[in-house]
Amino acid sequence: MFKRLIIISLVFCTMSGVCSLQALADTAKVKYLTKGEMIDLLSSADVVKQKINELVSWGVGYDVSAVNKMKMVPTFNYIAVVPKNVPPDGRTVLEIKASVDDPGGLPSISGVRADLSPIGRMSNMSLVDNGLFGDTKPGDGVYTLQSSINPKVMEGGKVIPVTAVNKKGWMAMGSATLDVNKKPTITEINLKSADLLADGKSTLVVAVGVDNPGKINDIKFVLLDLSSIGIADKIPMKWVETRAGMSIRTGMFAVAVEIPSGSPRGKHKATIEVINSTGGYASSDFNFNIR
Repeated sequence: MFKRLIIISLVFCTMSGVCSLQALADTAKVKYLTKGEMIDLLSSADVVKQKINELVSWGVGYDVSAVNKMKMVPTFNYIAVVPKNVPPDGRTVLEIKASVDDPGGLPSISGVRADLSPIGRMSNMSLVDNGLFGDTKPGDGVYTLQSSINPKVMEGGKVIPVTAVNKKGWMAMGSATLDVNKKPTITEINLKSADLLADGKSTLVVAVGVDNPGKINDIKFVLLDLSSIGIADKIPMKWVETRAGMSIRTGMFAVAVEIPSGSPRGKHKATIEVINSTGGYASSDFNFNIR
């Protein structure tokens, strides 16, 4: 106990800037200090009073802005989810990428974690920067986590909280957003000609652009409904291409249909229907003319 009191006195002397043999001698006479007495002793030092005044505002209380966190706290350069539109199918892979920096350098980062409970997964998952499990380059400060959407998760926007902690215990908090969506989108409908003849030789050529949450391979059917001119069965359209610059979730579907002779003349409506593997559905109409 005596040694501890000597150390406390030395700390106190160092903080106050005044130290003497008399102070140590006075300390030697003290047999016991309570925790409250020790706090009172330390708090009486001018340097401690000055620091308290710097950190505490009597108007707002503890002033966090007075702490120079820039020299202590890790930072996020960006947090992203790819793709942003993901179906709740339990198998479409999404990647969470977080670019992190720290005043002490990248080796000072002790961990980056994400709360995946909004998408039906575990609430404390580690991102990695080891070149594995979807991570592109080890040690570059970009941490990666691969996951998928639980099929029980409801559609809509989701926020994924992400935290980074350094070896000194300082934490940075951020988040990324994504949309849980199973509905495909018809992005364009192109006709070679919208003016046709009912002669048994004229052909309706239709090309349709489709954007699907996840991957375009998950589209089950793209159908053309020409019941307005007496064709009862819906006509399947074929996937013909993924254009340069398109993502893996977009593609073009096309079909060519010979207009039967004797088809009713005038303006007609046709319908495009799209169905994907998660049960998502979309439809869109277009008009054409037969003369």
